[in-house]
Amino acid sequence: MKTRPEFPSTMCIYMILFKGSNLNYIGRTTNLSVRMYQHFSSLKRGVCASKKLQTEYDKHGRSNIIVYIIEHIYDKSLLVDRESFWIKEKDTIKNGLNTAIDNKTNLGKKFTQEHKDRIGKANKGNKRPDVSLYMGDVNRKRIGEKNHFFGKHHSEETKRKISEKNKGRKWTEEQRLKLKLTRQK
Repeated sequence: MKTRPEFPSTMCIYMILFKGSNLNYIGRTTNLSVRMYQHFSSLKRGVCASKKLQTEYDKHGRSNIIVYIIEHIYDKSLLVDRESFWIKEKDTIKNGLNTAIDNKTNLGKKFTQEHKDRIGKANKGNKRPDVSLYMGDVNRKRIGEKNHFFGKHHSEETKRKISEKNKGRKWTEEQRLKLKLTRQK
């Protein structure tokens, strides 16, 4: 059985490179462990958003990937600027696997209720993405009637315990995205 590579759950700027290649990729994340899982999953399935990164993966394979943390970040508001700095510093657009310097993001941005309402209105009637596209093969086999919990419900006591456990919990952006995708079914 293959095991998932261990990465720290740290907020950082990271670099991916391949043995046998002098091209590298610079990225940012609030949780390296989750981000590497996302990278490896999309690369393995051949659906990585970065075509340059996918090409290198197809050429060299997973066993030749090396991941480095190049800077630990302790303030989320600095992530985008620091990633841009390292992309420029390592020149990974011309001589690497990055495709843009300023990857615009809403990371840490607080939207007003008016803005949220406009986004909701603009998205009204749009089809939601098929969450099965984001699932691994094992999870895909557990959808609907195949799921061991299908047709069952948590007791009120269990719901209360889950609620108590999650009160005050700080969710990462990746966790919020995953939760949002599962609720969009």
